[in-house]
Amino acid sequence: MAILRCPHCQFLKEVNNQHLGKIASCPNCKQSAKVVDTIKLVKTAIEKFQQAHEQNKKLKQDKIELQAQLDQFVSITQADLDIPTDLKQGYAFENQNYAAVFNDFQPIVQWFKKWDIEIQPNAAASDISGYFDEVAVMLGDNLILLDNLLDGIRYRQRKGYDKFTIQLNDYNKADRKIIQKFCQMAYECAFFSKYHHNKGKNSIFLQLSGAPQIQNFFNGDWLEWYGLMKVATFLMAKEQKFTCLRNSTIKFAAKNAQNELDIFFLINDKQPLWIECKTGEFRDSINKYQTLRKCLNIDPNYTILLVSGLDDEKAVAMSSMFKLTVVNEKTLLNHLSRLFE
Repeated sequence: MAILRCPHCQFLKEVNNQHLGKIASCPNCKQSAKVVDTIKLVKTAIEKFQQAHEQNKKLKQDKIELQAQLDQFVSITQADLDIPTDLKQGYAFENQNYAAVFNDFQPIVQWFKKWDIEIQPNAAASDISGYFDEVAVMLGDNLILLDNLLDGIRYRQRKGYDKFTIQLNDYNKADRKIIQKFCQMAYECAFFSKYHHNKGKNSIFLQLSGAPQIQNFFNGDWLEWYGLMKVATFLMAKEQKFTCLRNSTIKFAAKNAQNELDIFFLINDKQPLWIECKTGEFRDSINKYQTLRKCLNIDPNYTILLVSGLDDEKAVAMSSMFKLTVVNEKTLLNHLSRLFE
């Protein structure tokens, strides 16, 4: 059969083959229309549909590849330029050997004295002239990616092993770049005794350090350094005057008891901010921190339990259950932002 196909109103009608190739008036719009072969018309329509389908597939694939290239470019650029992953939060003390705010302890000493509490400042624990702060910030900013590496280091330290091989084939190109960057940086800062990137096997060989301070760093001290530097950077960005201490001891004269504080800030000489850091089990310490918070008369919003790797929803739920604030390394500064709005 032949078909009368109107190019103006898309009207279609089957007609006898004797009209094939002729021009006729469209019954619908009265415009001129040509009678064409049905099979030829169907073949043409199918070809055009297939061409459009292939073009659509190519556009989708191009979009996926372009997005992947963009993501890879952003990740590699951050690693190559030594920019922390969380660029908005920043790090004000990178590559600096000295910062006055880490050496002025008297405002904190006087604040505790007002409550009849003696504090013993640990100046060495807040000394940022070494590399603990830089390595901690890079580790914490990329903890989701580097957590397996951190677990592997801690496991070998417990077992007395000093060699560690990382297979990079298990990661995508952008993640491999960050892992390699961290390992190389940590080696250059003497956190590893040896570092070798085997390009042929696409692996990294590490020899772990036996120095106690390095082992303590990977066992949990890194989170204290991370919290200290992130909060200090945040307060500087907010133009808040502050002094701070890490890993110091307080003594209650009346109770003849003492406690250790992981991180303590005094903001504008009056607002205390106390942060305890946990990289492992923390639930058994919650009540102790609640009790100490009450003795120190610190607002629950300014009493923070920083737990690395904790699920966001669990952190929120526990904050509502107890008289302190539970956060992880990703939500720490989000909570501070709400406090200082």
